[in-house]
Amino acid sequence: MSKGDSPHQDEVELIDQTDTDVSVPSLPDKTDRLEVKKEVRKVLEANKGLFLTADIVAAVTNYSEGHVRTYLHELADGDTNVERERRYKEIYGVVLFGNFVVLTDDRDQLLEVVKTYRISEFDKVKSMSKSEIRSFIIDELASQEVTTKTDKLYFGIPA
Repeated sequence: MSKGDSPHQDEVELIDQTDTDVSVPSLPDKTDRLEVKKEVRKVLEANKGLFLTADIVAAVTNYSEGHVRTYLHELADGDTNVERERRYKEIYGVVLFGNFVVLTDDRDQLLEVVKTYRISEFDKVKSMSKSEIRSFIIDELASQEVTTKTDKLYFGIPA
């Protein structure tokens, strides 16, 4: 018999948790903190000349992104050769029926845009070249062309 079939389906089981041990979280000791800093620095030194984001360094070191970001800032602020660099990237897209859509140089992606937003024109468009599909989307479907910027903070040791 399932719980839904039980005549006691509205009853709630109470569990006594008064005797349960509760552990207090501990902060990492100074040695552990230094180890994280060493690992972060080691990744930057191994990739000298490249600038990496905190999420990339976190993935390589297997520490949390927030933890790694803290140490990257400390290294950049300290007397080290680690530098911080903010990089901007422009993203071009169009507004289609209220949605911002990035137009890449990938023909399949452009065809997918047409299929999603104007399926009735798909057969006509699928024989077009990449530049023709792009022009079709901009001229026939888009209500607006938009350029937006993204920026990220990168850390690295110059070559």
